Amino acid sequence: MKSKKIRWSLQLSAIVMCIILLACFPMPALVSAQSKVDVLFEGTVNLPLSETFTVTAYNSGAEYAVKKNTPLGALQEAADTAGFTYDVTDKKYADSGVLLLDNVGSYRRKSPGSWYAYVNGVYKDGYVNPADGLNVMELENGDRVEFYYAAGIDDPTDINTVKEKATAAVKIVVSTGKSAAGESATADWTLQLSGASEGWTLKLLGEVGDTITQKESGFETAKSVPQLRIVKYAEDRTTILAEKTIDYLWMERNLEVIGDGEKVYRFEGVTFDPNNLWDPEETYPGGFKIENAVKGTRIRDLCELVGGMGAGTEVVLVAKDGYETRLPYSSIYPDPWVQARQGDAILAWWADGKYVPEYADGMRLFFTPKDGIYGQWDMHETLPEKYWHYYYSDGVQYPSCAGLSAKWITEIRVYSVPESDWKLKLDGRDIGGMEYEVSKTYFEQALACQFGANHRAAYTDSKGRVWEGMPLWLLVGFVDDADQHSDKAFNDALAKAGYKVIITAADGYSVMIDSRDIIRNNNYIVANTLNGTTIPESSSDWPLRLVGPAVKGSTSISKIVSIRLVPKQTLTDIAGHWAGNNIKELFVLGAISGYPDGTFRPDKEITRAEFATILVKALKLEQQSGKVFGDTAGHWAKDAIATVAHYGIVRGYDANTFRPDDFITREQMAAMIVRAIKLTPATEELSFTDSGRISGWAKEAVATAVKNGIMKGYPDNTIRPQAKTTRAEAVTVIVNALKREK
Repeated sequence: MKSKKIRWSLQLSAIVMCIILLACFPMPALVSAQSKVDVLFEGTVNLPLSETFTVTAYNSGAEYAVKKNTPLGALQEAADTAGFTYDVTDKKYADSGVLLLDNVGSYRRKSPGSWYAYVNGVYKDGYVNPADGLNVMELENGDRVEFYYAAGIDDPTDINTVKEKATAAVKIVVSTGKSAAGESATADWTLQLSGASEGWTLKLLGEVGDTITQKESGFETAKSVPQLRIVKYAEDRTTILAEKTIDYLWMERNLEVIGDGEKVYRFEGVTFDPNNLWDPEETYPGGFKIENAVKGTRIRDLCELVGGMGAGTEVVLVAKDGYETRLPYSSIYPDPWVQARQGDAILAWWADGKYVPEYADGMRLFFTPKDGIYGQWDMHETLPEKYWHYYYSDGVQYPSCAGLSAKWITEIRVYSVPESDWKLKLDGRDIGGMEYEVSKTYFEQALACQFGANHRAAYTDSKGRVWEGMPLWLLVGFVDDADQHSDKAFNDALAKAGYKVIITAADGYSVMIDSRDIIRNNNYIVANTLNGTTIPESSSDWPLRLVGPAVKGSTSISKIVSIRLVPKQTLTDIAGHWAGNNIKELFVLGAISGYPDGTFRPDKEITRAEFATILVKALKLEQQSGKVFGDTAGHWAKDAIATVAHYGIVRGYDANTFRPDDFITREQMAAMIVRAIKLTPATEELSFTDSGRISGWAKEAVATAVKNGIMKGYPDNTIRPQAKTTRAEAVTVIVNALKREK
């Protein structure tokens, strides 16, 4: 290789002008592109090699010591200098020691964009590759650290597209006081420009006025070889039993290669024929969506590197953009029937003459049947229904086997034991919509979707716990009318007109939410994970819990199994009833509901559990889960009873007995309502003809309720303290208490 050295003495400004001319930068476009970007900081920061700082994870409150000479350290120095703040989460720290960046300044994660980090123009994603963690990788003198906030990003490694779409940025040049070789970096510097088309490199070395060296070489910046992390989890789905990180070079050397690089494997395209959704005759009317000659490695062989899949479990393939694809045990360890139609499930790292990363879609999931075609009917015959993929167009849900062929795979998650399955029933038929059952797998795949639909939402509660799941309005939009998947799947007009969303738990407990309160917001989230881990079956919240900033005691619910949409109800049997207006008031508040036949049955007696539940909803008490009586464990109203016990509203017959299904007496109701709104005890004697029949423990409570106008006697001047309370009487007492509170 030839090398020419020419010593020039130049002023820095002259060098900069030469560089601009040589590189031919399109300056007008650059200025235009950056004018719309809010640059929070741009400059150099000093990062001492031996110093650390402390950062607090906003989701947990835990503190972590981080080296300053890391990308996170660079961001910290920029934040201190420019006066902005940032938030990191430690949801992956226990697994990989990595802190993840969520928010910078006023630019919040998923509202609508995300932050992407780059070092010297290379995308760094600690979620996928722990070695690239912003608190882990160490920087060298002169490194460029850039953070861009952008929405609608499909490929974060494409920094040019990210820059074009960015609305905010932090741009940092690192000074550590040491060069990469460990020498003083105060006097010497290197600037290198590469021209691929002409095969030259211009290198400026040393102090200004020193040596410029031009080497006639034709190299470009090397692309990093994609890595694949394989991890196996214990029964708790959190503890890591084994893990291994490899690349295609290792796979090609050490494992059997599937595919000869000549035979083409294809995935059928959707039929776009509503009368022939599945193409059972296998004529392939929609052609082929994906077709490549590939080489790759069996996913089964990769799973075996960490001990293999547990029988009956799923494997989760995670792409670099976070998209997740799930496959059952039977797809990875196929029986002869599945093998004949599907072939081996492989990760392709070579296609059409190119290895990754030049093979831009790799590593990618392929099936390898003998005929080279995996069609819609193959998916139908080889996969359980919950793993089927679809493509929605013009009101039709078309099977799409090509949707299984996930690309950019960077992680394989393997599990030891099967996770309990569940289904969420959605029913919008009462308002003219549809009925649908969402499986656990479908729910999780929808959350992983990165293609434009913001399915995932997160909420940090008052205890610092991070819940993640799907906004309630998205689930409602799936069945509120015939449109299930388009941008207009959620019927805004219908929701604004008003209907009730009834969410029911496995034990029968339900809450009611007004449709007008959920319109395209994250105030109500149906969560399936807590602190990054799926809610375990052993939890009282399993499988789903309603969370969010609008969720209070009266709308808090766990163990969700169904969501039903019903019209604004008109109760048919309260017209002319003495308590009609009070019943309407609590009905509008959502504290009570009618029976399926549209009646309220106001003169029907009410149980202790039912009264406790109405009280919690009407007073909007924050749900508590501490006290469980011996006879309320497993009861549908367990949570409501635990809540009123927590607030001292009930005490039970003894420490272990509540008798939830007993009808509540009037004196018991008086005691509960007086404690609930914390009235000052009255000492006056009551003059009812049956005052002497009031139990000693209840006399003060009954007197207080009467004095404050919450309870009244009957026309015959009796109070009937031990009579069973009717639904109308209970509603009236609670309405009077609410007025007293105001």
